Amino acid sequence: MADARVTVVGLGPAGAEYLTVAAAAAIAEIPHRYVRTDRHPSASCVPEATSFDHIYDGADTFDDVYVTIVEA
Repeated sequence: MADARVTVVGLGPAGAEYLTVAAAAAIAEIPHRYVRTDRHPSASCVPEATSFDHIYDGADTFDDVYVTIVEA
């Protein structure tokens, strides 16, 4: 089995104009993409991403969100 890896990329504080070149390159390299929420202004910069909105909407705290996302 190939080595598995997770690449975490910050989408910046707002729209696509704040996405760095390095972040865009990292997104382009990864075939399986996930976003915490589709509501982020730059979420459209992550094509074909699976959203965790259902977790984000149902959790009581951000800690709960992140723990559940990691488990998924």
